[in-house]
Amino acid sequence: MDDKVGQLLAALDVAGMTEDTVVIFTANHGDMLGERDLWFGMTLYEMSARVPLIVSCPSRYNGTPRHQ
Repeated sequence: MDDKVGQLLAALDVAGMTEDTVVIFTANHGDMLGERDLWFGMTLYEMSARVPLIVSCPSRYNGTPRHQ
């Protein structure tokens, strides 16, 4: 997955679209797969409630503090 996201970001860079593109990465939490003897994500245990969320918007948030 890391390689595919890297390829996407590299393609945006080559196209000159890095600064003007919002990239959002998220995923389904999936099933419990036997954690706590549960097989479905129908509980609010941490393993089934957490999902990844990464947002990149270089033109708006460049990693440096904004002073107003």
